[in-house]
Amino acid sequence: MPFEIRQVAVRIAVLMFFIIAFLGFSKGVAPIECCKRAIIGSIIIYLVTVYAVKAVNFIILSAVQSKQSSKKVNDAV
Repeated sequence: MPFEIRQVAVRIAVLMFFIIAFLGFSKGVAPIECCKRAIIGSIIIYLVTVYAVKAVNFIILSAVQSKQSSKKVNDAV
């Protein structure tokens, strides 16, 4: 069962936005700078997550396809 790529990526990116902003604010960085860093960080995290979820989906679908094809071969014999 593949994961919804956009849904997972957006959730993780939003979570990371708030984490990055909170960490910057707790270190005494100006709020506008925290926002800029958090936006850039969340965009990067979004892109990384999209590719990671695509890779996981590919691995899952390949395993299912391999299992189905081996099952058909065993049934045919």
